[in-house]
Amino acid sequence: MHRLKEKALRRARLEEKAAVICTYGPIRVSDARLRIACDEYNRQAAQEEEERRLLNRDVRDEVACIRRWFKEVRAHVRRNVRDVKIKEIFSHKKKHWKSVL
Repeated sequence: MHRLKEKALRRARLEEKAAVICTYGPIRVSDARLRIACDEYNRQAAQEEEERRLLNRDVRDEVACIRRWFKEVRAHVRRNVRDVKIKEIFSHKKKHWKSVL
């Protein structure tokens, strides 16, 4: 009987040491592991969301650039289709189009 009481007392002391005081009260080690796993999942989800956000931002920037380019090309083409030369249209992108032309 004495051994059982000491064992129960040791177990109670270990549980007290394993508890972490938080803002909402003590949590056990197993609860902390669950919270850490949940936090890790949320961290990974946040990283994926950040990558998606950066990709969308880059796409928006590229779309804006392409729209400006189309606007410039249309302005040249409207002037007179026969007078427009390819070099004139792409003069501001000389380096990029040098290999293509």
